[in-house]
Amino acid sequence: MLGLYERDYTELTQDEIKEKEKIDSEGGHVTGAKFGRRNFFHKYPKAVRHNMSLFPNNYMDIQLLKDEPELVKQCDGFESLLNNTNITELDIKRYIQNNGFYHIPASIFKHYDFGHHEAALFKEFPLGTKYIADYLLVGRASGGWQFIFVEFENPYGRITLADGNPGEAIRKGLNQIDEWKPFIEGYYSTLSAEFEKYTAQSLPREFTRFDSTRMHYVVVVGRRADYNETTRLFQRRSEAERNIKILHYDNILDDARDLIGARTY
Repeated sequence: MLGLYERDYTELTQDEIKEKEKIDSEGGHVTGAKFGRRNFFHKYPKAVRHNMSLFPNNYMDIQLLKDEPELVKQCDGFESLLNNTNITELDIKRYIQNNGFYHIPASIFKHYDFGHHEAALFKEFPLGTKYIADYLLVGRASGGWQFIFVEFENPYGRITLADGNPGEAIRKGLNQIDEWKPFIEGYYSTLSAEFEKYTAQSLPREFTRFDSTRMHYVVVVGRRADYNETTRLFQRRSEAERNIKILHYDNILDDARDLIGARTY
């Protein structure tokens, strides 16, 4: 089944439908709005919140950010995993996906100013038949939807050279994204067709017409200790000149912890 969850949120039970109708009748739903008013939204059952979103089975429910004990446990486990110097990026992806700990990659939203109106996450999103983004984050703000294509690289080994300039692992991630970019621009209809598999609703214009200003790219690679002032200079140049943000896994851990108890992504 497509999506992140064992439950298919495109279908509601009769009890869930009745509860939604009850809240709607109390003024929770506003005609023409995607979601109910903010002060009513939390009253909807979890399944209804998912069902009302554009991508029910990929929706990142903001109410789950309130489950602080569970998220602390997830982050603690993530930190323990990161401290094992024998792991690779595949172990990290398995930890996230086998356990459904998707708020960890979703924490990348914290580096952008969208996703607080609605957020969705796709794992192993195909870019045609040749490429796969490890994660695709899709977020909505007042200006519409925007997209973050994410490549996970190794947390250890050949991250930087001795002087802090990018090593093999960073360059590998950057080169991968440089290959994605012309495909995304030239074959955006392929992505649109893929998105249609995840929703029964009509896709907003942002999903059917390519707009480079809505596209963002992230490489996650290495640990904080790998980065010095030279590396950080390279990070800034990469973002300014190539529209590729370079993060290390400690950024992801810190951001995932900062999300605990937050009101939005």
